[in-house]
Amino acid sequence: MDLSLAVLVAATVTSGILAGAFLLYAHTVMPALREADDTEFVTTFARLDRAIVNPVFMATGFAGAPVLTGVAALLVDDGRAWVLAALGLHVVMVLITGAVNVPRNDALKAAVAEVAAPSGA
Repeated sequence: MDLSLAVLVAATVTSGILAGAFLLYAHTVMPALREADDTEFVTTFARLDRAIVNPVFMATGFAGAPVLTGVAALLVDDGRAWVLAALGLHVVMVLITGAVNVPRNDALKAAVAEVAAPSGA
């Protein structure tokens, strides 16, 4: 297996890991949290947010997929347009996550800190 194929396979696998994480979150975690009261929701969501931001997920999914896709775009000859399209979608995902999801998650974590703070502190 040559380097370009190995990188393309790794990019595909890490993209699949990322897609699986998004699918699981959207169709399992969030529907389950929908049944929780507000305090339970923000507390549990903050715990999930802390747990998902870890070196394994960041390396294999969140950062790994776009980085490996970018490297694959440099190395492949056949199908480069498809790899570039995938890279563009990864860039959009990172931008949406940074501009929309991270601020929302930070607001939820702040709400948890506010609820957890002792009265009068």
